[in-house]
Amino acid sequence: RSMHMMYKDLVKDYVERTLVNLQVIEDIASGKAHLLYEGETVSSAQTYEVTQLINSMLGLIVLPQQRFFNNIPQIPLNELTDWPSPLITGKFPNDLNNLRDLMRYLRNSVAHFNIEFLPGSNGEISGIKIWNNRDNARNWEAEMKLKDLRLAVQRFLELMLPERV
Repeated sequence: RSMHMMYKDLVKDYVERTLVNLQVIEDIASGKAHLLYEGETVSSAQTYEVTQLINSMLGLIVLPQQRFFNNIPQIPLNELTDWPSPLITGKFPNDLNNLRDLMRYLRNSVAHFNIEFLPGSNGEISGIKIWNNRDNARNWEAEMKLKDLRLAVQRFLELMLPERV
C-alpha cells in the first residue's frame, strides 16, 4: 500500500491513519517493533509515546470533531461502564451529562493545550491533568492516568470506526 493514497472518507481515513501511526510509535517504545532511521535503529528510549498519544488526540478528537461531533451518542455518564472515568478534581460542570459533553470537554482541553503532564515515581509521565476555561475561569479540571487516557482514545475510535471492532 502506498503512503500517498488519497483519502476516500476524510474523517474515517484520517482517524484510521492516526491510529496506525500511534500504534507504530507505541510498538517501537515497547520494543515490539524497530525502526531504522538513516541506517541506525531507533531505540525505545528515543521514542516518545506519550507525546504521540497527545498528538494523536489532536488527530482523533480535535480535527474530526467538527464533522463528527453530532454523531457522538449522548450516553449518560453513569452508563459508560466500559469507559475510563476521568478523576474530576474541580467542580463538576452543569453541562457535563453525557459522552458527547465529555468528548467536548476533552476536545477543548487538547485543542487549547490545557494539559499538564503528571510525574510518576521514577520521573516518567504517569498521567495528565486537563482543564477548560470559561469566562477567564477554570470551569473543569480532571486527571487521567495514561492507561485510562489510551483506553478513552480506544473507546472513541470504536465509536468512529465500528468496523474495526
